[in-house]
Amino acid sequence: MTATNQDTPTDLRLPVHLLYSLLQSGARVEVWLYENRKSKLQGRLLGFDAYMNLVLDDAAEVHTGLPARPPTPLGRLLLKGENVVLVRAF
Repeated sequence: MTATNQDTPTDLRLPVHLLYSLLQSGARVEVWLYENRKSKLQGRLLGFDAYMNLVLDDAAEVHTGLPARPPTPLGRLLLKGENVVLVRAF
């Protein structure tokens, strides 16, 4: 028996499908980096590949530690997938 898209709940989609929907909608995303708890990256997702390499536009580094600092603008950047821990829309 084969599963169709009608049989699969929307919350069980593959990560690549979720990234693709974020890419199509032009959503801004927040990216957590490996072993970096003091800052997160925010920007608009422009592209990705099978290795989870991400291209962000209008990116900014948001500092989460104390004392609070304003976000540092970074422009367009490429993130290697091995450093990406979490990607979420906000």
